[in-house]
Amino acid sequence: MFGKNIVISQHLAPTGNLNIVDVFYTIQGEGPYNGMPSVFIRLAGCNLRCTWCDTDFESNARFHMLDDLVDEVQVRAMARTKLVVITGGEPMLQNLVPLIKELTRRQFRVQIETAGTVWVPGLEECDVTLVCSPKTGKVHKEILNRCKHFKYVVGAGDVDDEGEIVTQTQPGAKAVKLARPKEGTTIWVQPRDDHDDAKNEANLKFATNFCLTHGYRMGIQLHKLLGVD
Repeated sequence: MFGKNIVISQHLAPTGNLNIVDVFYTIQGEGPYNGMPSVFIRLAGCNLRCTWCDTDFESNARFHMLDDLVDEVQVRAMARTKLVVITGGEPMLQNLVPLIKELTRRQFRVQIETAGTVWVPGLEECDVTLVCSPKTGKVHKEILNRCKHFKYVVGAGDVDDEGEIVTQTQPGAKAVKLARPKEGTTIWVQPRDDHDDAKNEANLKFATNFCLTHGYRMGIQLHKLLGVD
C-alpha cells in the first residue's frame, strides 16, 4: 500500500464475523515459525500508513461469517498443517477472539502478526503466539506484557548512537525510536524491501551486522525468495 491506504479504527464485532482480504495456504516466511507450511488469514484494513508496506490489505475485502471462515481454513489446511497465521493490515482492529477459540478447539496453533498499537479484550484468555513488529514509539501494554517475539524491519542506517532502531514509517512524520520489548523477548531483525537492488543490498548488510553486533536473530522474507505469497 506504500502509505496510501485508508486509515481505519478498531471495530470489534461481537459476532466474530471478520472483514477478510484472503485465506491461503503458503510457507510462513518470517518469525518463530519461519519455514513452516501454514494457512494465512489476511484481514482487511490498518490504522497505520507505512511508506514501505507492499501488502495489499484493501482490495477484494469481504465479510466472512465465522463458521464459514473456519471451514475454509480447514479446507486450505487439509492434513498438511496445523498452523494458522492471522495478519493484515492490522488484525487487532477486529474481534479475533471467537475465531481463535474455534481454531484452537479444532487443534490449530495460532499466530498473530501485529504492529502492537491496539489490543483485543479477551485475547488474554486465548492460546496464541504474538509477533509484534513495532512501527511506532509505543506499543499497547498488553502486547508489551504478553508478546515473546519482536520483529524489526530496518533499512541501512536506521540506528542511533545508542544502538536503538530509529526510523520513519509514516508519510511526513519524523523518524522515531521504535518501541522496545521487555527483557527476555526474542528479537528478530529483517531487512526492509525497498524494491531497489542497491538499497536492498545495503539494507541486508546493515541488518546482518546489526544482528551480529547485538546478538539478535536475522530474518529474511523467505516466502519472497520461494516465490509464494
